[in-house]
Amino acid sequence: MQIGDIIRGTYGPRRGVAYRVEQPLGTPGLFGQAFLCHPVDRSAATDMVVVKTLRADRPAEDRKRFFQEAQTLQAIAAVEERAGVHYAVRLLALSAQNAPEPFLILEQATGQNVLDDLLESVIDWPSAPLDEQLALDIAWHLARALHYTHQAGICYDDMKLDNLFWRADQPDDPLRIIDWNVTSTVTERGGVVGDWVRFGARLYQLRTGTRIGVDSQGQVIGPGPGGLLWQRLPEGTRDLIEQALGQRYTDDQRLLRDLERERTEARLSWVQLLERARIADGAGQAIEVLAPLWRAEQQLQAVPATDPQREDALAQCAELRQRAEARRGVASTRMLDYGRQALARREGRRALELFEKAYAEAGKRDPRPRRWLWLAQLAAKDPERYAEVRDDLEAAVEALNSNDPEQWGKARKHLGLATSPDLPPIPTVQILHVETETLIAAHQQQFDTAVRLFARLNNLRQRHPDLQQIADHLHQQQQRQQTQQRIEAEEQRLQQTAQVAVTAAAALRQRGDTAAALRAYRRALQAWTLLLKGERSPTFDLAAVQQARTEITERINELEQPAQVLQPPLPAVHNLTQPVEETNHSGLDHQQRITKAERLWQQAQQLVTEVLQEAPDYQPALALQRQWDLRSFEQRLEQRIDMLAAHLEAIKEWLPTPDGHRRVIPGLVKSIGRRAAGDDATTRR
Repeated sequence: MQIGDIIRGTYGPRRGVAYRVEQPLGTPGLFGQAFLCHPVDRSAATDMVVVKTLRADRPAEDRKRFFQEAQTLQAIAAVEERAGVHYAVRLLALSAQNAPEPFLILEQATGQNVLDDLLESVIDWPSAPLDEQLALDIAWHLARALHYTHQAGICYDDMKLDNLFWRADQPDDPLRIIDWNVTSTVTERGGVVGDWVRFGARLYQLRTGTRIGVDSQGQVIGPGPGGLLWQRLPEGTRDLIEQALGQRYTDDQRLLRDLERERTEARLSWVQLLERARIADGAGQAIEVLAPLWRAEQQLQAVPATDPQREDALAQCAELRQRAEARRGVASTRMLDYGRQALARREGRRALELFEKAYAEAGKRDPRPRRWLWLAQLAAKDPERYAEVRDDLEAAVEALNSNDPEQWGKARKHLGLATSPDLPPIPTVQILHVETETLIAAHQQQFDTAVRLFARLNNLRQRHPDLQQIADHLHQQQQRQQTQQRIEAEEQRLQQTAQVAVTAAAALRQRGDTAAALRAYRRALQAWTLLLKGERSPTFDLAAVQQARTEITERINELEQPAQVLQPPLPAVHNLTQPVEETNHSGLDHQQRITKAERLWQQAQQLVTEVLQEAPDYQPALALQRQWDLRSFEQRLEQRIDMLAAHLEAIKEWLPTPDGHRRVIPGLVKSIGRRAAGDDATTRR
């Protein structure tokens, strides 16, 4: 497809509407190119469209995958239209599946690209991140779009922010989503959990500017949420992202409900938020209380201290938070503060009672009171020794309790300072050191090391159930990592097998051992095929493997059918059963017919260039006197010349007068003569 071409879809709601190709969009891809097109008849359609094309030389497997996007868009459109919404770009028309150069005509997505125009415009994320309400609005509409996609039985595996276009000037229709060529069915994925993991990663990116990797199976790759911006996010938003990344959203409705809560509460005053927390207290999940409380507490901090409502409201918040956190398995902040104050007063036994109570009220699921409990046990048993190391131990526990990986190094440092080579080791320091090193190793994705270290605390798990939860989580991460390593090792083995086989085949082919070369190419093909069928690692390059497999298939076909070995596909505009367009003079004036003829002339000249460039490329074949190569070479030149003749005949049909024939064709003949002069006999033929 070229600039200026007129195309018409064979199927679809706008089949038969003529569009002129105006300009390419981006650079040509592995499989084809996208173009921006305009309707020829402005009265029939006025909007620009996007045409996605598939290169004519792509194999049948790619052609099937190309048209799968059309089926996906049709299925989603049917669901969205019943619901009265519009998120996925619409399929307007498409070519026949057996068209020489297949294409899809799609609605053009307008508005701001969420990644390029919105996120990339943020200069200072810590000081001025993307507006919260805007981020939540985008996320909410994306979540709704995914919900309708799931109703169509589809999972959106290519969920990226650069596939989203935000139309702020159209609040009733604000989002368009493009690129639906990488999808799977809900049945294939075993549910929608993986889609919501990807959504959680995209919401995290909208709120912090930082990406979280997710593999094709919906597993988080590398570090999860963390850092200063993460700690600053509202508690309800953090809970939503953690649940999504933790694969705890198994249906759409619960996530949509939680996201709507965040979107609504971001607009409310502290009075309204406190009222929502009161209503949820004792009736719903703990997060339904904690989410509005967090926002209310943040707003109340900005209320002047002289305001008579401030202190009473903060007291209500503290009371509500204590009850909600106890239900959630999170220790009361107030109780932890009381315990720390007792430690500061050197009341070890009182501190021990308070931390034991806080740990028990949290269902022994919160590690924070357990760490303080260990310190209180030391303070109660050996107050003098505790006084010697108190500052470093408390600083270490505070760093661990921050749940911020950037602070864990500080905990390691303070625990080191609390260890004296001249004194007997303190068991409390040793077990805190083991926990710290375990957390650091896990954060660095060294799960084998983390599991081995944490095993030293096995004798404490029965008394402290949260340690068992940590151990279970580490084992899960270790198994997941081992699976990924196994997959990556198998991918590496198969890629190496394929590359060795291709190298061997090339050498065998050079020596003329066609049978052995075929066997080597087939070994490579088998390896590439196994790569495509097997499990895939996060770094798996699907497009590169598909391309390699296609190239090997073509080489095998060349060796199995030597008469066609030197016949790579012609450019898409020539690769037609009938190499030129049908003659149709109706509706064209004199100048339009001249223009059409001159365009065919340019195509014919391109064929001449291709013919004249053939001979130098195949001198090695001539030197080796490989007769089947020479025959194929001659057939290829004959094909080019036949097509050239067809173009010349077409020029005659399109030119309006015999005088035009005399004007155009002799010039082309002279061009051929000049280009052929001096070339060898094979080319002049």
